[in-house]
Amino acid sequence: MSKKDDGNDDVGYKKPPKKHQYKKGQSGNKEGRPKGVNDLKTDLREELSEKVTITEGGRTINLSKQRLAIKSLIAKACKGDVRATNSLIRFMLVLNITGLEENIDNERLTADEDTLLELLIARAHKPNVKAIGQSDAEGGDNERQ
Repeated sequence: MSKKDDGNDDVGYKKPPKKHQYKKGQSGNKEGRPKGVNDLKTDLREELSEKVTITEGGRTINLSKQRLAIKSLIAKACKGDVRATNSLIRFMLVLNITGLEENIDNERLTADEDTLLELLIARAHKPNVKAIGQSDAEGGDNERQ
C-alpha cells in the first residue's frame, strides 16, 4: 500500500482534496457585505431621519429630511402638479390614510339622518316601487292598471 491509502486523504462526496479545503479560521463565503457596512434600508433610514434647518414663514425650524420631502410633495400637489398628486394619493392608499377614520368612529347619526335612513331601507324592501320621474304608463305600480 502507498501512503495515500491510509484513509485520511479520501476524496469524494463531502470530502474535497486537502488543497481545496478552507484554512482554519477562514470563512468560505468571501462575497457579500463586509462587516460594519450598512445595507440600503439602514442607510435610507439614517438619511431620512437626519435633521436639516429651513426657513418657513420667516421662522427657522429643524425638520427631518423625511418630513421635508413630505412637505415638498404636498406643496407641489397643492400647486397642481399632477405627478405629485398621484404620488401623494398612492402613499395615502398604501398607508391607509383617508382622514375619515377619526370621524366615522365617534360620529352618531342625527335624528333627521336616522329618519332618512329608515325611509330608504323601507323603500328598498317595498316591491313595485316606481322610479323617480316614472309615470304609471311606463310600468311601475301594476295595481292601478
